Amino acid sequence: MVKRLLAFARQSPAEDRLLDMNELLREEAGLLERTTLADVIRLLVEQSGGLLAAEDFNPLPCSDPNCCSFTYVARRPLIPLTRIVIANDPVPQALRRVFGGYRHFGREIVWNVPDVLKNYMPHDMPVYLDMALRKYYLTRRQALDEGVIPALEPVPGRARLYVAPVKNSLTKLLQGEFAIMREGLLDTLDTLAPGYILDTGTAYDATTMQKAAAAGCDFLVVPEIEAHKLPNEGGSYYVSLIQTVYRVGDGNAVSVGSYGSNTNVLTPLLALMHGARSMYHDSASWINVK
Repeated sequence: MVKRLLAFARQSPAEDRLLDMNELLREEAGLLERTTLADVIRLLVEQSGGLLAAEDFNPLPCSDPNCCSFTYVARRPLIPLTRIVIANDPVPQALRRVFGGYRHFGREIVWNVPDVLKNYMPHDMPVYLDMALRKYYLTRRQALDEGVIPALEPVPGRARLYVAPVKNSLTKLLQGEFAIMREGLLDTLDTLAPGYILDTGTAYDATTMQKAAAAGCDFLVVPEIEAHKLPNEGGSYYVSLIQTVYRVGDGNAVSVGSYGSNTNVLTPLLALMHGARSMYHDSASWINVK
C-alpha cells in the first residue's frame, strides 16, 4: 500500500489514467482482513475448549503486545504453565509486595508439595520439574488404567522386553516415593521398547524367565530401585537404579548396570529419573543384540 501511495505521489499530473475505484477498494480491503496476533490468541482460546484464557498470554517486556505474545503449555494434559505456582514459593509472594502489587495472569494453579520435598526451596527449578513429572505420571497411569489412552504396541523388528516386578529397596523415609519412581521407570522402558510385558507378580523368582519365554520376549529386565542415606550430607540420599538384563534365548546376562545420583540438588524422583535416562542411553549396547 505504501509503495502504491508513493508511486501515485510521484506521477506527473500530465499522466492521466482511468481508475476503477471499486477494484482499488477491493484490493486495499484485503489488507484490513489479515489475521492479527489478537486474532490468533482469540482462536487458540476458542479451540482449547476453555483450557486457555487470553490472560495466559503475556507480551514480551521489550515489545508491543500486538507484535509478540507468548505462553507456556504442557501438552499432555494441556496445562497453561504460566498459571502454575508451587505453594509457598517466595518469589510470587515477594512480587505481590513490590511495584504496586502483583497480579497472576489467568487462573492460578497452586501445587502443594509432598513431605519429601518440603526441605527444598519452593522456587527451585527441581521442585517444579519434580511436581510436573508427578502430575504427568499419575495422569498417564490413570488414563491407561481407564482405557482413555491405549497402551503402546510392539514395534515390528524391535526387541520385546519382559519386565520383572520392580524391587523396592528404598529407605523407610523414601518408601512413599516408590510408586511414582516405578511409574517413571516404566515410562522410560515404554520409550525404550514399546509394548513391553510387565510381570504382575510380587517378586522376581525362578519362574520369571519361563514366563518371559512363554510370552515370546527377547530379553528379561530385572530392575531394582535403591536408596542410601549419605553421611554428613544434611539428609541427602544416593538413589540408584540397579538393573540386570538377561537374554531369554539362553538365559545369559547381557547387561548389569547401576545408575544413580545424589539428592544434593535433585529431588529423589529426579535422581531416579537421571539414572533411568542413563540406563536408556546405555541400552544401545544390548537391545539390538539377538
